[in-house]
Amino acid sequence: MQFSEIEKRVYTLIVKSGSKGVLQRELTTLLGIDSRKGSRVAKSLEKKGLIIRKPVLYKGRWTYQLIAKKKVVAIPKGAIYDCPCFLCKFIDKCAPGLERSPTKCNMLTEWLLSLDD
Repeated sequence: MQFSEIEKRVYTLIVKSGSKGVLQRELTTLLGIDSRKGSRVAKSLEKKGLIIRKPVLYKGRWTYQLIAKKKVVAIPKGAIYDCPCFLCKFIDKCAPGLERSPTKCNMLTEWLLSLDD
């Protein structure tokens, strides 16, 4: 997937805004772009399946709330030491595409989900 420099900047801003998202009209101020360009970039990111554009009424005017589909996982400082991968007896045989893979590991999935508690 190809991204223009402005798409990268906008997408990074949206991802960093978390679950609350960012208003499309704020892009002009935050990134110094005009509203037409902000609208085109937001539509492009939505078409690529990276964000959701949700219509909202803000100060009596319609705009879009831009929310990233990708969620940022914050790992608390020091928590990495508990990662089950470091003690796994299959670590040397684990890689994407193999029978044992981080994407198929229940222990790793459970550990990642526990970080949200």
